[in-house]
Amino acid sequence: MVALRAKLTGFSEDMVRWKDLVPGARRSHRGVREGKIAKPSKDNAGSTTTKKLKKLKLSVIRRNELMGLSGDGTASVQVFATECSKDMRTLEEKRNLLRLAKSFCDAYPYIPPNELAWRVKAEAEAKRKTDSSEMLATYMQSTNNQIDSLASMLTHHLPTLRTALPSGPISTTPTIVPMTVVGMSSDMDTQVHQKTPGMPELELPALVMAATVPEPQSAATSHNASLSLQSCESNRTYAVTLAHTQALMFTYNDIPDIPRLDRVWDDEPTPYQRHPVALRYWPDVYRNKNDQRWKGIKATWTEWKYVAEQYHASTPEEFWMEFSSSDGKRFNWKAITAHLRGQRAVHDQESCVKARNDYGAQFDTHFSNRGKVMTDKSAIARQYLVLKENQMDID
Repeated sequence: MVALRAKLTGFSEDMVRWKDLVPGARRSHRGVREGKIAKPSKDNAGSTTTKKLKKLKLSVIRRNELMGLSGDGTASVQVFATECSKDMRTLEEKRNLLRLAKSFCDAYPYIPPNELAWRVKAEAEAKRKTDSSEMLATYMQSTNNQIDSLASMLTHHLPTLRTALPSGPISTTPTIVPMTVVGMSSDMDTQVHQKTPGMPELELPALVMAATVPEPQSAATSHNASLSLQSCESNRTYAVTLAHTQALMFTYNDIPDIPRLDRVWDDEPTPYQRHPVALRYWPDVYRNKNDQRWKGIKATWTEWKYVAEQYHASTPEEFWMEFSSSDGKRFNWKAITAHLRGQRAVHDQESCVKARNDYGAQFDTHFSNRGKVMTDKSAIARQYLVLKENQMDID
């Protein structure tokens, strides 16, 4: 810094060197010279007459004065002296600059890019470990506080629990809640469904298995009831919320089998607001509602519809003969729906082939929706069936 200050002081005291900072100054390789060397042009070499000067605008004259040109702009005047490109510094100035460069390199040594990246990564890792340690310590402190709170509550209420519980073991059998439809805002209307004897049980669908609630027990039998539920999975009580804020509570044994589904489909309707509505008419009840409740049960209802229609199409013996394995074991619900899904795919493919063969070039006209030709096989099959029914009515 001392050398730089001395250099700056010397430059400020020498006014001649200030001209070196002017942007228009030219630095020639021939050294310092004053003025300009003007060579006569070839056109004016043998001519002794002078060229008549043009009258220039004031703005042009002002520009020439600022740029160091003559008044008419024909000849350029070198205002400042130029210096050559060779090093004009003294030996002392060069040594001072070298000492400054050496001290700077010692203070800030060169760091390779790989080393710099490794240092940044190490700092980030150390910061992450510090933050993790602080978070772990906070979590452990919170856990210890919760444990202390629970221990104090248990110590406070333990004498009361000992006096409230009976001394001897209780062997009360837990009560199984039947399948019941309970209105949330009205009186409790109970409808008990008895299981058909001799019929196999299907696996509980995933939609129904989603919600579970514990059995209603008294305070004296809650402990034994929980043990019984753990040992007997079939006694667990489930709950499903239906339309109009109604809750359906049932056990696994209350799930209707295929024959029960057959009767519920058309013969034994489910009451809604004291009005019986069969399962097959649910689309008329649920569709086109603002709350879109039909969107949530449409897929499940469609599977029920296909199974019920297949069961209606033949006798129960023929139905189970089709939906049984080679060893005579009947399919579960998932296997039955998968088998029916495959049959529908084959039927839709056959209907598509028939539709294209029957209508030929007019296929795009009859099988289009909103100006677009149908590509879905199930949609083509439904449209083909509608056209065939209309043709039969006309005939």
